[in-house]
Amino acid sequence: MRVLLAAGLVAAALCLPDHVGAGWTIFGTAAVVALSVAVWIHPPAYRTPLYWGLGALVCMLAAQLCVLAGVRSHPPRGASLVDLFVFAACVAAAGVLAGTISRRVRGWDPGFLLDVTIVVAGATATIWLYLIAPYVVHDPDQLLLARLTLTMYPALSMILIVLTVMLVRGAAQTSRGIAVVVMGVAGLVFSNVFMLVTRVNDATSQGFWTNAAVAGAGWMFFQLCWAAAPLHVPGPRCPSAAGRWPRRPMTVRRLVVLLVVALANPVILNIQISRGQVAPLGHFPVVGGAVFLAVIARLSFVGADHLDSVRRLNTLIEAQPRISSAPSTTELAQVAAEIAGNLLGGRGEASVILVTGGRLSVGSWHEPEALLKPDPDHWRTMAVTWGPNEPGVPLERFLGPEEVAYRDGVGSVTALACPIHTARSRAEGRPPGLLVVAGTRGRVTDAADPLALLAAQVGESLERIGVTMRMARSHLRAMTASVSDAILVIDDEGVVRYANIAAEALFGGRAGQGRELAELVGPEHARALATSADNSTLRWTLPGGDHIVEAAVDDRRADPTVEGLVLTLRDVTKLHTLENELRRRATHDQETGLENRLAFTTHLAQVRAGEGTAFGVLAVAVDDLPEITEESGADHANRVLDEFARRLVGVFGLERPEVARVDAATLALLVVGTPSLPSPETLLGRVRAVGSRPLIIADRAVTVSVSAGFAAFPGDGPSEQALEDALLALRAAQRNSPRGLAAFDPEMRETSREQAEMRAGLNEALSDGAFWLEYQPVVDLATRLPLGAEALIRWRKPDGTRVRPDVFVPFAEQTGQIVPMGAWVLRRALQDYLSWPRLGQGADGNGRLRVNVNVSPVQLREPDFLGQVRALLGETGLPPASLVLEVTESGIVAQVETLVQARALGVGVAMDDFGTGYSSLSSLRRLPISTVKIDKAFVDGIATDPVQYALVEGIVRLADELGLTTVAEGVELEEQHARLLAAGCRCGQGYLYSRPLPAADFEAWLRESVEPSERPGRQAPGGT
Repeated sequence: MRVLLAAGLVAAALCLPDHVGAGWTIFGTAAVVALSVAVWIHPPAYRTPLYWGLGALVCMLAAQLCVLAGVRSHPPRGASLVDLFVFAACVAAAGVLAGTISRRVRGWDPGFLLDVTIVVAGATATIWLYLIAPYVVHDPDQLLLARLTLTMYPALSMILIVLTVMLVRGAAQTSRGIAVVVMGVAGLVFSNVFMLVTRVNDATSQGFWTNAAVAGAGWMFFQLCWAAAPLHVPGPRCPSAAGRWPRRPMTVRRLVVLLVVALANPVILNIQISRGQVAPLGHFPVVGGAVFLAVIARLSFVGADHLDSVRRLNTLIEAQPRISSAPSTTELAQVAAEIAGNLLGGRGEASVILVTGGRLSVGSWHEPEALLKPDPDHWRTMAVTWGPNEPGVPLERFLGPEEVAYRDGVGSVTALACPIHTARSRAEGRPPGLLVVAGTRGRVTDAADPLALLAAQVGESLERIGVTMRMARSHLRAMTASVSDAILVIDDEGVVRYANIAAEALFGGRAGQGRELAELVGPEHARALATSADNSTLRWTLPGGDHIVEAAVDDRRADPTVEGLVLTLRDVTKLHTLENELRRRATHDQETGLENRLAFTTHLAQVRAGEGTAFGVLAVAVDDLPEITEESGADHANRVLDEFARRLVGVFGLERPEVARVDAATLALLVVGTPSLPSPETLLGRVRAVGSRPLIIADRAVTVSVSAGFAAFPGDGPSEQALEDALLALRAAQRNSPRGLAAFDPEMRETSREQAEMRAGLNEALSDGAFWLEYQPVVDLATRLPLGAEALIRWRKPDGTRVRPDVFVPFAEQTGQIVPMGAWVLRRALQDYLSWPRLGQGADGNGRLRVNVNVSPVQLREPDFLGQVRALLGETGLPPASLVLEVTESGIVAQVETLVQARALGVGVAMDDFGTGYSSLSSLRRLPISTVKIDKAFVDGIATDPVQYALVEGIVRLADELGLTTVAEGVELEEQHARLLAAGCRCGQGYLYSRPLPAADFEAWLRESVEPSERPGRQAPGGT
């Protein structure tokens, strides 16, 4: 439409000869302004050809203005400014065409260029020979400059025609912009030819100046077309503008045309010479020689093209087995890159991007890094949007700079995109993928057709790979269908390529093919998978928190049947819950939910006192919690302890994790002070205040007895030591009083160390046999004959040091070691008793002595104590009356029921150290005892103190009334013996009669203490 408009305007100007000058000025100026605006609005990358076009229009406008001004040559047939401006316009127009060709056409076809040059040169030679030479060569008035001027018009026109033909043939498609440019060139060539003809046929050149409007018509048409052409110049949004030279082989028709053009002028010239009609040659030999050389060069190109075609064909034939045997798209891309490198001549780099089925595979040749940047989204989009096959449209095309990103630092490269077709895609008309080959610009352009054949071979191989993959994946799907673990196959872009049935169930049917892994497991886990090592195991919490899975990663990207990361997900939600429960049980008290000692110690290890902050530990024990457990049950006792802990949290402003249950009835508190802690007295006072208030449990008020110990964080030791120090202080407080409070003292640590050594020593003594028994006789005060003996335990350490019984026995009672120790004493005493001699007839009629064994209240609390006694009596065969259990007053009162059963068994029970406890004389009537042992404190003063004598006499009289035997302990003087005998006491024990003796010495003492004859009438102490 714009060409027709331009032609109409030119015709209108010709119809108005009187206004030609005004039309030239208006049209020329308008064209310059329009092209200037085009230069301004187009991107910088497209401005170079426009600058040349603007120069052409300016020169043409200058030529028109010179014609209007009447500027002529002198002499008349010489060169003028008009000629110079026209020549300059032609040169600038040639620059426009060359720049457009270099931008729009990828590569050059030298054969086609030679074909065009031969035809144009031949036509030019004919014009010169028959139209120009007769007038130029034989005109003696013609100046050299004038001859050169006449020569320039056909030469420049030939150049314009050659470039125009190259542009039309090399463009991917002939757009309206190219058509407008060609029409403008036609107008310019028309004006050049008109000027040449009028100048040659008119010696005075008056014909040109008379008919300048005709030449100006071609100029105006050229100006208007080239002013409108930028409106059709493709910009960045028109990537399809890039084309390439059509690489067509030499045909017979083209060969005939070339031969006719090359031989026509020589033949005609020879015919004329033979007839004697010799035409002026002028420059014809030069032009003819050039045409001849061009023909020779064309033939050489034909031979070279044939050899290249054969080499590339052989390359494709030899590459077919490698392409067909490629097991995966990744290896296929690499093989294609190597073959493409060979097709490009084996020199320079070559890279291949294979896009198929949404997957991206990259291969490179000659360099490890590809020329093309592998942008998956870009290439997948290009493959999806590639147009369907249409008649007349090339299947492959070169990619513009806005369509592809190259590696940084590469030189002159280009990329050719070839669609890949399979049997199914050919029927559908849309390719399933692309093969993009990048390499040196000229080599890729020359090898476009072989590369298209390579794409066809790749398509066949892809079809085979697709069948293999479908079979392998079908087999994989069948194998994993019944697997309980979820299995996903993930490609390099994090997209799911396969999901088994368990995966669909785990993700609620969302784990289909093509789904992003980040959508299923979360972006953070997806990134962790990308950076994880092969065969690693991860634990993830899936979005929503409903499932916790263990993810095992197996890199199978090199496996052609998988080509991805195999992600195996095992649902470990229940296992995780169980682990958390086990962890909670390991670190928390099950009854109250408080942290236990392990968790509290770990918490202490993480605490560090700093500037302005001080830490300490309070150990608080509910002393009567065991009694509460016995009376109301364990659940009630736990509720009491938990409520007491809540009160401590509130009073000290603590958090729940800062209170722990470190023992059955003991709590530990982490207290913090800023900048320092309150005094220990203040802290312990707060504990006492909390313990003094009743606790409300199930609408009942419960009062508890509380003991507490405090220790600050040690300055030179681990923070965990604070708990041990606080517990030491608590034990010290409990020893002092039932509601004791104590702050830690370093001496407690030394005491604790000694106690630990004592505990370890007792354990070693039990296992190594370091204990032994000594026996102190019990005698009849009247006859001084033995009635029995008290078994006394002794201990000697490995270093030979003897430990006093009043030291280690109470300690053993505190630690509970008295139970195995007492069992050993009982067994040993009965075994030693078997070797004692029978000493006549006693009150029981069997003449046996009695062995007294001290028993701790801790032993009596053991459920199987009487069972042990019964078993030992049965094992030794001794009658129960042979054994007397000595128990303190407090032990007898606390374990009355057990001792009643012992008396029913026939075993004697003696109240040891009577008078030192809290029993009254009247309480003896209710106690299950057979013997009363008067404490040494009463015996010491009996010889000199009447009051003491009266007390002993009263005890003996009451015991006689109750049928109890009395034994005086600690008799050391004859005066004491006499006074006891006078008070009515029947039995005695002390150093006056014998020190405690080892078993063997005691047996010897027994035999020496009596005569061989029996002494009837004796009665052993503790008799029933």
